[in-house]
Formats: sequence, C-alpha cells, structure tokens
Amino acid sequence: MAAWQVELYVIPKRALSSAPIPLPIEMLQTTKWWAGVALPVDYRARFGAALPAANVTSPDVEAWGLEDANYIEVELEAGRAIRVSARVDVRHPDARLAAALITFARAAGAALVQSDGSTIELTAGGFGLALRSSAAWRHVHAQ
Repeated sequence: MAAWQVELYVIPKRALSSAPIPLPIEMLQTTKWWAGVALPVDYRARFGAALPAANVTSPDVEAWGLEDANYIEVELEAGRAIRVSARVDVRHPDARLAAALITFARAAGAALVQSDGSTIELTAGGFGLALRSSAAWRHVHAQ
C-alpha cells in the first residue's frame, strides 16, 4: 500500500458482532469475513461503475482500479468471496468511489473498517472525515 492510500475493509456487520474491538490488523487482513455470506449480486456493476476493471493474474482475485491509486479487491476461494477491501487515494478524492463503497456496504449489511480497526460512518461526511483524519491525508497535505 502506498503512503497516499487509506486501506479499508468491507466486513459484514454480523461478523463484527463477535470480533474483538479494536480489530487487530492481522485479523482484518486474514479473516475470511465473507465466507458463508453472499455479496450483493450486483457487486461487479457497483464497483465497475466507479473504477475500471483491473488486470489481475490470479483466478482468486477480482479487482477494479489501480493498485497504487483507487483500488477495490475481492478475494475469492472456490469462486466465492472471502474478503473485500479497498484502497483510497487521498491525492485524488473520488466521489464516485466513495458512493460505490458506501452504497455497497449498506446493501451488503456491512461496515467499512479502517486499518486501525475503527469503523466509518456510512455517509459522505463520515467517509470524508475518515480520509481527512488519516495518516495518508497528513502525508499528502504536509508537502
């Protein structure tokens, strides 16, 4: 992840109910949050409306955007989603990406969780506040 990116994890709310608070980064990165939980059937269209499909070489990954810019990744196991994450480039805030992530999380009954384990309010204001409060934002705007 680049210094100008904020990493977010999209996690079903029901999975969060039994998780420790705050969530350790290792748990965010390795837990199969979506195992046994179906993504909304239109997730590809939702993400594709915000970012172009990425070139990926693994059959276990679906992705949109650029890895060092705005990027959404769905990790798969046996063709089913197990993890959903996003990297937001604070150098170029993108309202379409914010809207796609917020509406997807709402439709999926999920939360947007930052790498420090805190959740983001699923509103444009909450999303913007999370970005402006991030180390990535401070890195970009300190120059």
